[in-house]
Amino acid sequence: MYQKMNESASATIADTIASSIDAGNQTNGMNIIQSYIPSYVSPDSWQPWDSSDICPAGSTCTSMGNSSFGAFSCDELARIAVDEFGFGNVLAGTWCPEGEMGLLNCPVGGYCPNSATRVDCPAGMFCPHKTYEPTFDGGGKTCTRCPAGAEEKRLSKGELIAQTVILVVLCLLVMIKIVKRKAGIDNERLKKALNLDKVWKDKTEEQVQAVKIEQEKYARLRPKLEVIADRLGKINNDPQDRSLSTGSPLSKRSSILYITKSGDIIFESDEFFDAIDKNKDGVLSFAEINEVLCLSDELLRAFIANMRAQMSAGYIPAHHDKVARATFVSFFLDSLADASQLLPTSEEAEELFNRIIEEVGTTENEEILYKHLYTSSLSSFLSDLQIYGIISRFKQQEGKQKGISQHDFVKFYPLFLGEVSQPSFMSVRASELESGGLDVAFEHLCLTVTLGKKQVNVVDDVTGRLRSDTMTAVMGGSGSGKSSLLNALCGRAFYGKVTGSVKINGNDSKIEDHKAVIGFVPQEDIVYPDLTVRENLLYSGRLQLPAGTTDEEIADLADATMASLGLSRIVNSLVGDARRRGISGGEKKRVNIGLELMKKPNVLFLDEPTSGLDSRSAFVVMESLKRLVSTQGMTVACVIHQPRTDIYDMFDSLFLLGVGGRTVYHGPATECRAYFENLGFQMQQGESQADWFLDISSGEVESSDIEAGGTNGGIMNTSSLNKSIFGNSFEVALQTADDHDIGFVLGQADGVERGNFAVKEVAKIRYATTSAENDIRVGDKVVGINGHGVGQMTLEDAKALISKHSEDLTTEKSIVFVQLMRQGEDEQSNDSTEDDGEESFLLNPDKPSNEDGALSKARVAREKLYRQWTVHFENLSPSQKARYYNSPKPFSLPITPKAVPGWRQLHVQLRRNCLLSWRNRDARLLDCVILLIAIFAMTLLGGVKSSSFASNPGSNFLWIKFISSKEDASQMLPLAFMYALEGVNTIQSYAMMVGLIVSVLIGLNATKIITEKKLEFFREAQSGVSVTAYYIAASITSTFEQGFTSIAGSVLAYLVLKPSTSFLVYLWNFFMLSWLSVSWALLLSIVVPLESVSTVVGFWNAFFGLLFCGKVPPGLYTDLYDNPVMAVFAGFVSNLRFFVEGIAVSEAKCLPSQSGYTSSSVAFNYPEFYRSYPYWYHHTFMAHTDLDIAIVPSCNGWFWWVPAAFAVGITIHIVGGVAIHFSGRSKQGKKSFRDEVVDDFHKCRAGMKPIYQSFILNGILVFIVFAGFVALSCWLILRKNPGNLMFIDV
Repeated sequence: MYQKMNESASATIADTIASSIDAGNQTNGMNIIQSYIPSYVSPDSWQPWDSSDICPAGSTCTSMGNSSFGAFSCDELARIAVDEFGFGNVLAGTWCPEGEMGLLNCPVGGYCPNSATRVDCPAGMFCPHKTYEPTFDGGGKTCTRCPAGAEEKRLSKGELIAQTVILVVLCLLVMIKIVKRKAGIDNERLKKALNLDKVWKDKTEEQVQAVKIEQEKYARLRPKLEVIADRLGKINNDPQDRSLSTGSPLSKRSSILYITKSGDIIFESDEFFDAIDKNKDGVLSFAEINEVLCLSDELLRAFIANMRAQMSAGYIPAHHDKVARATFVSFFLDSLADASQLLPTSEEAEELFNRIIEEVGTTENEEILYKHLYTSSLSSFLSDLQIYGIISRFKQQEGKQKGISQHDFVKFYPLFLGEVSQPSFMSVRASELESGGLDVAFEHLCLTVTLGKKQVNVVDDVTGRLRSDTMTAVMGGSGSGKSSLLNALCGRAFYGKVTGSVKINGNDSKIEDHKAVIGFVPQEDIVYPDLTVRENLLYSGRLQLPAGTTDEEIADLADATMASLGLSRIVNSLVGDARRRGISGGEKKRVNIGLELMKKPNVLFLDEPTSGLDSRSAFVVMESLKRLVSTQGMTVACVIHQPRTDIYDMFDSLFLLGVGGRTVYHGPATECRAYFENLGFQMQQGESQADWFLDISSGEVESSDIEAGGTNGGIMNTSSLNKSIFGNSFEVALQTADDHDIGFVLGQADGVERGNFAVKEVAKIRYATTSAENDIRVGDKVVGINGHGVGQMTLEDAKALISKHSEDLTTEKSIVFVQLMRQGEDEQSNDSTEDDGEESFLLNPDKPSNEDGALSKARVAREKLYRQWTVHFENLSPSQKARYYNSPKPFSLPITPKAVPGWRQLHVQLRRNCLLSWRNRDARLLDCVILLIAIFAMTLLGGVKSSSFASNPGSNFLWIKFISSKEDASQMLPLAFMYALEGVNTIQSYAMMVGLIVSVLIGLNATKIITEKKLEFFREAQSGVSVTAYYIAASITSTFEQGFTSIAGSVLAYLVLKPSTSFLVYLWNFFMLSWLSVSWALLLSIVVPLESVSTVVGFWNAFFGLLFCGKVPPGLYTDLYDNPVMAVFAGFVSNLRFFVEGIAVSEAKCLPSQSGYTSSSVAFNYPEFYRSYPYWYHHTFMAHTDLDIAIVPSCNGWFWWVPAAFAVGITIHIVGGVAIHFSGRSKQGKKSFRDEVVDDFHKCRAGMKPIYQSFILNGILVFIVFAGFVALSCWLILRKNPGNLMFIDV
């Protein structure tokens, strides 16, 4: 296109000269051409030339048809551009060799000091196209490894080494990742595969040492076994067993207890049991056992308790003075080994210390570190909590905080061991502690949620109490509102409307005002899988404990929590998840609980803590919770599903809910069975009472007397029913004044057989007639009218009643028709009513005609249970209500601790994020490798090469047109600059492609810090952790992670591309590209649904990045700089907007002035040229607001855009920070925005909250800051360099 434009532009002069020559208007052709040559042209610069001859060197020759314009000096053209037109040295570096008619750019690898000479570029320099001297101003570039005449720029030795290292590392990382994935090799196996002999040898020695320690454990029993063997001989009256002829009783090969020649202990446990079982009753009394042990009563009971604990997994039966065979046979020797450590002597304590030193290996100053005690020999006979007690006692001695010396261990260990071995050690009551549990009493509690256009009560009129220092179970079938009740009680039910009264410690208060002392453990084990058990608890404590809590105090609390939960032996184990193997499910559940305990709550709510656990793990979890109640006085309430008997027995109180969130039973857990038995229910032998309660609450179990309670309880009595025409089924009508309870049976019936009946069909008809004139009579009976009576009712009677009152249906009163069927005659009745679908539909038009009778039956049974509980509750004595249900007299409310400051939380969040990044370094490296591979491939395929600048002006450059005038010359210059224009265009294309890939990949990687930890975020937000601190930490972490990746990409791109500009250009451009990509990725990952984040982020970065980068329509640079609105829009939504321009302009600045992109100091008319030619104007519109700087030759780069990109990123981050506060507010345990504003206003007005903590005020401040950054970003995008005015068209 440009050739046609220039040919058209120069046609007038050329045609005029050619016509003049052909017409013979001048007798001398030379005189004709000279007449068109201006006076400022040197006379000897033009010479005649015959088109049939070779064009001489140093000249450009032009002809048109048969007309020859002669040959003109190329050097003179360059002089005219500088001296006469003020364009600068724009034609320097052009080459006019012999035989070439037009101008050529000096070829790559050499320089052209004049138009007739080309010289090879010297060694150590690289000369690109159009170089006129081997200096920077002349177009040359430094290249230390380039030989003379090099046609490609070569890397320096350091650059070559760096590139090689990067490529090798990339290949190795990819290969290692593939091998590990294919072979399933983890890091430990990889070490072995790489022949790390020392590691493997050390591991083997550890295993051997463990075996030796186990053998030594039983070898130390020999002194005691010697005595036992002697006593055993006495019991058996066998003097040979007591013979010392072979050295000792154990040396004689008795059939029960002896040692081999190799020293192994042989113990025939069954025979040993039979030997000491004197009365042969199959169990051992304490006296029988003590005949061979001869222990004191206290030690004997501790010995037997240890055996039982090992046998029954921690569950010790109460008041049992016998030991079963299985327990004794299996655990006698183990218990004997443990008992050998009870009340040790100084010598035994010293021996134990030395053994622990051997177990743990190297120590500091011959001291045992506290953490090593949990995995030492002590763990074989002491619980974690007991070991923690010993550690606590040692820490109190002389302020020791790290370890225990031998002297202190020998001196204090026997004393401390005796203390923690006492039964009283585990039974510290809450009254002895500084803080007890909360007492939470509530009345008529309801939780209403909106489903479509309906309001549904998921918790319906529940009254009860969570007493302090107790553990309450919340049970019920599916849809009974168990979790909803917990959410309503702990102030997390912001997805609905909570009504009713709640009293905390007897005071009228809102539960959400005490969130700081309330712990909530979700059903899912929401913990950080990439952290260890200890790290999870430590970071939870650092974020949730009161401000001012020291790290030592947090660590002590973490140790105590792990000890109480039985986690001390796995403190350094990763929690793990589906990707990485970690601790067991039960242990993870206890870690889940521990996170809440780290805030030292007064009340702990748990949603199904045993869900997904086996019976053993479930027991351990619940035992840990019960220990919290007994030792810390905590109030615990948990939803639990089908607990086994030993777990159920741990609960002090029970909440049993039915479908719809209504109360079936609430009170002492031990009295629930008696309550239902009084109602006529019978539990089958061997059935779990918890399962039985659930079956009753769901309406699936019938009482032996279905009408137990009579009319006083609102329960239908079969003796008051008239038998209808349906034979074995009955129809009755009941009336009530509300929509929930059936108040009483109307009318009187005679001659009805007694029996058990089940509900068959139910239909509800609402009406509001009160006049007695509306009575319907069947015979001499009044049927179902306003409480006046009821008699024999058939379906026909019901149809008539419906028809009569169909126009008066309201919700003020209701009639409920209940069809009863005699038990045991289901099939007969089903057959007899098989065709009654139409009648059933007429009775209840809202219910499908084929409704399962079992559902109706269960629904009516549940309604009876609800009424029964209401009556039972109302009839309770005042003392019972005061003890279990009524709120106590008001006493002190818990003091809300001061939260950790936001800056401190930010510091903690950053530390944790860094640790998580390090733990996931394999995944991060893989992401980095993928990005580097993409950059490497794109740079090789689409990078800038020497051929990108190979265009020549050629014969289209008409010398006679160029010398005519400054205006004509400006139209010819684009031909001389076309090589640079095409090269920079290639640079733009490369920057656009590589930037697009980098933006998409970095954006997708940046979303992981939000999407992969969203559940953890919601949990911490519910606990009161600062959302702002979390978001800022995520932003900083992701920015540095992705920034590191982008910087690595910039290094690789620079080394492979070998550009002329500075490395800082690529470093800054890639980093700021990642900055903008991360900003948008975080924002979109917050506001977009989790399952669509990847799609939306990829689309956003690709679509807007491409269309508004300035390279392609509709966001070309001309449009961006001419339209301020589009400029601002592109600056905000396109991550490539500044990246492409930044790299392209920096490369163009590094070109010499003869390229047309830069200007020398003598180019005083360059601005006129820039505006004079539309094609050049449109294609060099980059940096249009900073041309005064952009046209100055320099390889140091162009960074005018950096402040704008940074401000845009900050603005987007602010939007993200606001969005995270609004996203999923109910999941964050927060009120709706409207309710938050209203509540905040009232609290500030009432003086309950300082004004500086006001949600409204902080919102206004954030808006001001946001508006300020928006304005700053817009100004930086649109600002113009003051020295740039002469370049802008007026």
